[in-house]
Amino acid sequence: MPQIDISDETADALFRDILVTDYRGLRDQIYELRKQGQLPDFEKEDLENSIRYFEAIKIMMEYYLPYSEAQSIQEEKQ
Repeated sequence: MPQIDISDETADALFRDILVTDYRGLRDQIYELRKQGQLPDFEKEDLENSIRYFEAIKIMMEYYLPYSEAQSIQEEKQ
């Protein structure tokens, strides 16, 4: 398997982009599930897990992103 070497800056940028993309995706998923009202058990479990991961990603963003960038992303409207 070929190996691709990337700089630390590129790795950091990729990781940050993944965090932000996952944060927005979970935010949207939580919104959609909540607006459905009554959920089947499997979707209740999905919602609980999504909320848990969403909160964890918020903490990770505070660590990996500049404070102002993390705040700006967290203040975005749906």
